[in-house]
Amino acid sequence: MMRGTFGLIYFTLFGLASAAGTCQSSQLLQSIVHREKIDSNQLEEFDSQKQGLAVAPAAPELVEAAVLETMSEHRVKEVLDEIQDEARASLTNCSSSFSTDAPVLATVFDSSYSPLMSSWVQRGLGFGFKAMVIACLDDKSCAEAHLLSAVDPEICVVPYVAKYNHSSRLPTLVGLAKFNIMATLADLGLESLTSEGDVYWFHNPLPLLRAALEMSGRPFAGAPGAKDEEVLNVGFVYSRPTATATGFLKKVVSEWSSILASDAHAGETLMEDQALFNAELALSPTPLVTNLDSTQFAKHMGGPDGDNIDGFRDINCSKTVLVHLTAFPSTASKVALLQGLSNNSITCSDLEKRGQLSSDGRRCEASLVFDVGLPRTGTTSMASFLSLLGFTSYHNTEMNVSFEEFKDCFDGGSCNFYKKRIEIGLGDPSLPVGFEDVPTPFLACSLAKQIPESKLILLTRDAESYVNAAQYMMCHFVLPTCLPVPAGMSEDTEATRFMMKPHVAIQNMVYGQAFSTFCSRVQRYPNLCQEEGKSDLARALWKEAGLTEQWANIQERHDSLVASCVPQGQLLQRTLGEEDLAGAIHSFLGCSGEVPAWPHLNSQA
Repeated sequence: MMRGTFGLIYFTLFGLASAAGTCQSSQLLQSIVHREKIDSNQLEEFDSQKQGLAVAPAAPELVEAAVLETMSEHRVKEVLDEIQDEARASLTNCSSSFSTDAPVLATVFDSSYSPLMSSWVQRGLGFGFKAMVIACLDDKSCAEAHLLSAVDPEICVVPYVAKYNHSSRLPTLVGLAKFNIMATLADLGLESLTSEGDVYWFHNPLPLLRAALEMSGRPFAGAPGAKDEEVLNVGFVYSRPTATATGFLKKVVSEWSSILASDAHAGETLMEDQALFNAELALSPTPLVTNLDSTQFAKHMGGPDGDNIDGFRDINCSKTVLVHLTAFPSTASKVALLQGLSNNSITCSDLEKRGQLSSDGRRCEASLVFDVGLPRTGTTSMASFLSLLGFTSYHNTEMNVSFEEFKDCFDGGSCNFYKKRIEIGLGDPSLPVGFEDVPTPFLACSLAKQIPESKLILLTRDAESYVNAAQYMMCHFVLPTCLPVPAGMSEDTEATRFMMKPHVAIQNMVYGQAFSTFCSRVQRYPNLCQEEGKSDLARALWKEAGLTEQWANIQERHDSLVASCVPQGQLLQRTLGEEDLAGAIHSFLGCSGEVPAWPHLNSQA
């Protein structure tokens, strides 16, 4: 196929896209009725309460001021002090309602991990933790945390939001948030357990933690960061409020604030905050830390910082209490795995078996997989399933592909950004990797031709199921970007920039008017998204507007095009939900060993 032909076919199939219209809506948020103490059943309704979510920062005056890279070191230090003072005031106010029969459970979330927030809270409640602190690092995670706190007064939301003029692998204030919360809770005389969003609990760790500190008499307990007895992984730390612990934590907060003020990038570097914490531990005249057993408190040791991409070898399900997913080069594959654990489609046994793989971490003949099914055809489940087979997955926006790069590959030019993504993320192009969701499905023909050693998997749904899923996608993910900016909120927000982002521009181009005119359509007919598009009225209006036929044709034409341009031996085509789907993929990729169960994720529509 000549350069440009694939793009021409796509335009012929889907029609030229017009620029997205800007919607206005008078209702920014669904009303939230205050309820009594939240329980696990109420949390199951949390996702439906997020319908129409419009993000708003908890402290806009600080957010507006905190474009830290443009300030002097002195001014940055002042802004960081303001953020910490606000956090301490919030915690002090919250502490009056905290239960004291268990430690305060604290965590840190940004928008990348916010899909895990409700399940994190639910698990904590299930193990008897009542008082919780959620430090939120951006507008979206703060808004979602406030939804939870609205129905539970013992969930304390503490914003740590600051803007930088560069992209970062880590949110810059994540370390400061952890240290300041631990220090403040200790100063208030409260036990605390800091457990990051990527720490999954199989069992309640508190009995083991308390027993360990009773035996040692030390104020801190945590998962070991290395073999050295005094080295701690700061993603999971139990702290008792002794005078020594409080003084130590305040010193760490002060030191880390000074480092951030002088070098904004320090907060982005993996484990630099942990290195400071452990350097201060080494200076202590008396031992402060009790390190926990590395099998009971296991860590994933794979990724670019480990020697095995299947790094679950410390897991022993008869002993392991929790696992910390410390080294994943892809946030999406980590989040998908955690979602699978939360809904029980992935179990401790699955991870233990994965840790027993051969030392080179390979269990499949294929090393590069492209999921070329459209969004809403099981792409998140595919990411999770591939991770169980030893693959690292890159999902959707983690690709960081510009529209120009996409268009060049789409037209038959270079698709080398995939190889670059592998080299940057894994450091070793021979390690198994998979790609799902935008932009991958629309580049199937180019990828098959340019990377003939790759395997492509096309999952499809029956027409009615796909249309319903597409309606949910547009109403749940795209509709909030059509809403006006809340009063007092900067125009330069994630929501208002959304329609400018490359992955949205890509969908404008390939889906055509079904996508690009959505905002203007729903402005005229708001009931198109009643109950996130799930109500009978919404689906009837969708059909009346011609959208049912448009989206059904989108999938049909996409699937036909992929089947026609990808060589038969390079492509596996299956229907989502069919019997033994996991076995078919396992065999197609040339995998050995037991076939994992197919994880059913993101099944809202």
